[in-house]
Amino acid sequence: MALQVMQTVLGNPQEHSAGCFSNSKRDVTLSFYGFPKEKKLRSRWLHKISRKNFSPSTGHRSHLRPSPKPRRKLVLTGPSTSSQEAPPTAISAASSTKETDESKGGGTQQQIERLREELQNVLHLNESLQHDLSILKFGLRGFKDSEKDMSYYTGLTYGQFVALFKFLNAHGICHRLNYWGSDYAQIQLPDSEKRGQRRSLEPEDELFLTLCRLRVNTPEKVLADNYNLSVSEVSRIFATWLDLLHSRLIQLPVWATKKTIKETMPEVFQQKYPITRVILDCTELFIEKPSCFRAQSDTYSKYKSHNTAKGLVGIAPNGALTFVSDLYGGHCSDKIIVEHCGFLQLLEEGDSVMADRGFEIQALLAPRKVYLNIPPFMRSKDQLNPDKEDETREIGSVRIHVERAIERVKNWNILKQILPNSMSEDIDKIWKL
Repeated sequence: MALQVMQTVLGNPQEHSAGCFSNSKRDVTLSFYGFPKEKKLRSRWLHKISRKNFSPSTGHRSHLRPSPKPRRKLVLTGPSTSSQEAPPTAISAASSTKETDESKGGGTQQQIERLREELQNVLHLNESLQHDLSILKFGLRGFKDSEKDMSYYTGLTYGQFVALFKFLNAHGICHRLNYWGSDYAQIQLPDSEKRGQRRSLEPEDELFLTLCRLRVNTPEKVLADNYNLSVSEVSRIFATWLDLLHSRLIQLPVWATKKTIKETMPEVFQQKYPITRVILDCTELFIEKPSCFRAQSDTYSKYKSHNTAKGLVGIAPNGALTFVSDLYGGHCSDKIIVEHCGFLQLLEEGDSVMADRGFEIQALLAPRKVYLNIPPFMRSKDQLNPDKEDETREIGSVRIHVERAIERVKNWNILKQILPNSMSEDIDKIWKL
């Protein structure tokens, strides 16, 4: 192997010289070699050195001098008028290389843009999946298979929820709602597309959110976290759907006809109070103390020793809710509410109204030839006679239906709290739902 290296190195006569004054310590760029023993190679070395009468001894060394880089020869493939012109093949190669580099650079840039676009798509998909996952954990899709959960969060079964949504979504209006506070109309025309910002939730989930707020009184912050929304967006969704629920449900006729009352009247009423049309009672909701002194006076209830809103409720003998009045200040008497809420206009001649002792409304019912059935008063007596006591017990036993109906109304937890002044515009809508 060493022999081949030496032969290769000595192939160029300009690369060799004998060192008379050179040494390896001073000339670090030189390489020193001993003379070969092989005869042919040794004779070639001596021939290259070209020193007369030179006979190397055992200690003689020869060094190699670095050779300059050879110049590239210009090879012309055709006639040329000037020696300075580059050959066509060289020009073609240069331009081809440049185009290749440019094409590579352009392709790389396009690939980078494509990767960026794919990354953005993946990020959007991930965000969408995270949003869907949050809704799946807390939303209609997460609870629709559990009747117990649906009843807890909405007060309805899943079948009832679907029926309610279909009723509200007449002509597809639920898909064209604009959130409360927008510059557009709340419900748009059927032929127009929804304007405003894109919805974060499907209409069914917005209805579920609204019912959760009403039924369980779930705070808006909790709903916002569960649905991955802002608190302000939850507030707009709730206000919008509350308006829709009120505007649609208020159209339903809940006042029962005489025929319906007779067909559904329990046996206990048929035996003792067969002409009873409705059972009346008032209930009160606690509200925050208003800042206005006049409003404080109008809403203060001596019975509850608190500021309240007061409403009249009518129940059919079978326990169905047939009348709900607007809310009045807690200072109003039962008689004033009955007189101004529109209840009297629903009564017919020959009806009988059952109520508590506080409803002194006989003067209002007599012109309409309607009877009032209330427990007897003790007046100045120490106690009631046996007949009056029996009558009081009988009326009390059947009036329990109205108490149960009012309890069902107040099972909506949003009515159990002290309603803040910020909800003053929505209290009446919530009460009537």
